[in-house]
Amino acid sequence: MNRLIFILAINTLFYTVQVSAATVTSLTDSLENVLKNTATDTAKVMVYNRFARSLLTDNRQAQDYNQGLQFAQQGLALAQQIRFTKGEAELHRTIGNAYNFLMENEKAISHYEQAIEFCDRLGDIDCKALNYYNLGLIYRNMTRYYYAIHNFQMALAIWIQMENMERTTLVYTAIVRLHMVIGENELAKKWALEAVEMAIETENKVLMAQLYEHLASINVRLGIISEAEEYFQKALQMHEELGEQRSYAITLHNMANSIYVENPEKRLSLTKQSAAIFESVLPAHPLLSSIYSNIAQFLYNQNQTDSARFYFERSLEKAYLSGNPQSIAQAYLYSGYFFKNTGDLNRAERHLNQANEIATRRNLTQIRSSALQGLGNINQQRGNFEASLIYLLSYQNLHDSIVREDNIRNIRMLSVQHEFERDQIAMREEARMEIEKKQQTLRYQQIVIALVLFALLLTAVLMIVIVRINRELNKFKNNLEEMVETKTRELTVSKEKAEEANRLKSAFLANISHEIRTPLNAIVGFLQFINDVKISSARREEYIDIVNNCSRQLVNIIDEIVDISKIEAKQMSINPVQVQLNEIMKEMQTLYEVHIQTNNKKQIELILDDGCFLENDSIYVDSQRFKQVINNLLNNAIKFTEKGYVRFGYMLTDNNLLEFFVEDTGIGIPEDQHEIIFEQFRQVDLGNNRFYGGIGLGLTISRSLTQLMGGEITVKSTKGAGSVFSFTIPYKNEVVSQII
Repeated sequence: MNRLIFILAINTLFYTVQVSAATVTSLTDSLENVLKNTATDTAKVMVYNRFARSLLTDNRQAQDYNQGLQFAQQGLALAQQIRFTKGEAELHRTIGNAYNFLMENEKAISHYEQAIEFCDRLGDIDCKALNYYNLGLIYRNMTRYYYAIHNFQMALAIWIQMENMERTTLVYTAIVRLHMVIGENELAKKWALEAVEMAIETENKVLMAQLYEHLASINVRLGIISEAEEYFQKALQMHEELGEQRSYAITLHNMANSIYVENPEKRLSLTKQSAAIFESVLPAHPLLSSIYSNIAQFLYNQNQTDSARFYFERSLEKAYLSGNPQSIAQAYLYSGYFFKNTGDLNRAERHLNQANEIATRRNLTQIRSSALQGLGNINQQRGNFEASLIYLLSYQNLHDSIVREDNIRNIRMLSVQHEFERDQIAMREEARMEIEKKQQTLRYQQIVIALVLFALLLTAVLMIVIVRINRELNKFKNNLEEMVETKTRELTVSKEKAEEANRLKSAFLANISHEIRTPLNAIVGFLQFINDVKISSARREEYIDIVNNCSRQLVNIIDEIVDISKIEAKQMSINPVQVQLNEIMKEMQTLYEVHIQTNNKKQIELILDDGCFLENDSIYVDSQRFKQVINNLLNNAIKFTEKGYVRFGYMLTDNNLLEFFVEDTGIGIPEDQHEIIFEQFRQVDLGNNRFYGGIGLGLTISRSLTQLMGGEITVKSTKGAGSVFSFTIPYKNEVVSQII
C-alpha cells in the first residue's frame, strides 16, 4: 500500500511539472503571436506585462515565476528603450511581484521603490499606494515591522485622500496586526478604533468582526477586561449575522481563555459551547483538539480525573483527524503530562515519546522541549537517573537555544527599530526639502526684494536725518562765530555749549549708527544663511524670524526719527476721538504680557492696578499718541528691569486731571539726571544704550506728546531702586483738535 501511494505521488508530481512546462511553452508561443499582431511598441509593453502577470499567481511552480519574471524584464527593456513611463512603472511593480514570489526580497524592494518613482512622475497616486502596500507586505514577511508600518502608512495616506474606503480599511487592519505583534498595544488600539469607524462606514461586517476581535485581545493585554468583553460580544454578534459558525466558535474559545480565566464555570461553559459548534461544522479542525485539551486540563484541576481522561483522549483523536502534525504532537504532550501526574508512567512515557518524535521531525522546539523535560522527570521518578540526566540535559540545551533565539530575535528587533527610526528621520527631512523646494525660490525672491526696498528707504531716511543734523550744526556754528565777535564775555559758555552739542552729535551718530547697523548687518548676514540650501527647514524659519525682528527694530527707529522731526518742525497734530480708557489699559496689559514672554523677561510680573478705574471711562484723546506714550513708558520699564514687577494704572485727581503711572523695580535713575533723560539723544548713561539699546528719543517724544495733549510728564526714581513715571492729561468730554 505504501509503495502504491509513493508511485501515485511521483506520477502526480511528474504530471504537474509536465502541465506547468506545457503551460509555459503555450504562453510563450501565444506571446509571440500576440506581439506579431501588435502595431505599436507601447502596446507591446503592456502585452509583456499582461502575460507576465498571468504567471505570477499563487500555487504556481518556480519555473512559472521565473518565466513571468523573464517576460516582465523583456517588457521593461522595451519600455526603457521607447521611454514609456507608464510601462516602466507597471513592469517594475510586476518584476517586484515576481521576486516576491521567488523570495528574493531585496530585489523585490528595489523594483517596488523604482515603480514608486515612475508613478510619481506620472502623478498616479493609486499606483504609488499599491507599491507602498507591496513594500509593507515584504517588510512584514522579513519581520522588519517598523519599515512595514511606515510603508503601510504611506499607502494609507494616499487611499484616504482618494476616499478608497475598502483599501483604506484593509491597510488599517494590517497596521493593527503589526502593532499587536510588536507589543505596542496602545498604538494598536488607536489604529483599530479608526479602522472600525471605516468598516462601519463601508458596512464591511467581515472586517468589523475581525477588528472587534483584535480590540478585545488588545484590551485583554492592557488589562481593560470590561472593554474586552464588550468587543468580544460585538464580534460574536457580527459572526452570528454573517452565519460564520467557525469564527463564532473561535471567538468563544478566545473569550473563555482570556477574560474568564478567574471564572472557572463560565470558562468551561464557553469552551464546551465552542467545541460543540466545531463538532457540528468542522469536526476535523485542528483547534478542536486544543479546545478539548483545555477542557481536560480544567477538569483535571477540578479533580475530575475520569472526565479529564475522556477529553484528553478526545483531543488526541481530533488531532489525528485534523492531520495537523503540531496538533498531534501537542495532544500527545498534554495527555502525556496528564498520565504522568496521575501516576500512569508507562502511558505517559509513550505519549511523551510520540510528542518528542513528531516535534523533532517538524522542528517544533517548544513542544520538544516540554516533552524532554517530562521524560526526564518520569525517568527520575523511576530511579533511572542516567536516562533522566540525558533527557534533562537535552531539555536544558534545547531550552537554552530557545532562550538564545528569543534574545537574538529581540536584539534584531531593537536593531531594526533603531535603523528604521534613523532612516525615517532622513526620509522626513528629504520629503520636507522636496515639498519646500518648489516654494523656496518665490519666497526668497519676495523677501530679498522687500528687504532691498526697505534698505533703500532706510538709507534715504538716514541721509535726510544726517543732512538735517549737519545743517543745524552748521547754522549753530555760524551763529557761534557771530556771538564770539559780539559777545566775548560769553565765549566760555558758548564754547561749552558747542562742545556739548558736538559730543551729543557724536554720541547720537555713534548710537544711531550702531542701532541701525546692528539689525541691518543681521538682515544681510542671515539672508546669506537663508540662501544656503544645506541648512534645515527649522533653522531657516528661525533665521527668517530673526530677519523679521530686525526689520521691526529698524521700523521703530525710523518712526522715532520721523516723530522727533515732526515735533521739531511743529507739524505734529493731535486728533482726539472718543475712546474707552479701561479697554485701552487692558489691551496694554495683554500686549505686554506677550512682550514679556517673547523677550525672555519671564522674571517680571506685569500688574494692571485697576483700583481707581473710572466707571464712566469714555474720554476724548488722541488714541494713537496716548498709546504711544504708554508704550514708551512700558517698553522702558520692561527694558531696564531684570526681575521684580512693572505696575501701571491711572486715577482721577481733584483738579479733573487723569494721572497715569508706570512703576518698575529696575535699575533706577540718579536724581541729578531726572531732567537729562527727557532731552533729545540722552539716556541715563550714554553707555547704557549699548547694553539696553535705543537711540534716546522715546522720553523726548513722550514729553512732547504729553504737552500737546495738555499734560505733563514727571519721574520719581533713585538709582538701583526702580522708577515711577507719571503723566497727566485733562479729563475731556468734547473734541479738541490742536496742531503745533
